[in-house]
Amino acid sequence: MSDLLKLRVRDVNGKSDLYMTAQKTGKEIRLPIHKTLQREIEEPIKDRQGFEYLFKSRGGLNKPITSKTAWLKIKQVGEYFGVYRLGTRSIRKTF
Repeated sequence: MSDLLKLRVRDVNGKSDLYMTAQKTGKEIRLPIHKTLQREIEEPIKDRQGFEYLFKSRGGLNKPITSKTAWLKIKQVGEYFGVYRLGTRSIRKTF
């Protein structure tokens, strides 16, 4: 999750693959960005600058959300769909 929180708009804008270095292992990772996801992220990032964090916090000028905030949001979305006990570690296993 910490690797995803560091993503910036430029990392995903108009791209079909996401390349990143895993913080924990130092390995280079290539993640395909599905066309449906590409379309879904176009609108929210269209007026944002490339240097801005993709998951930007409301507090501060340009800071990413915390891992605790990410966990809370994922938990809320899971509960909305009737999936309980969903968290940042469980979504990693469903990729």
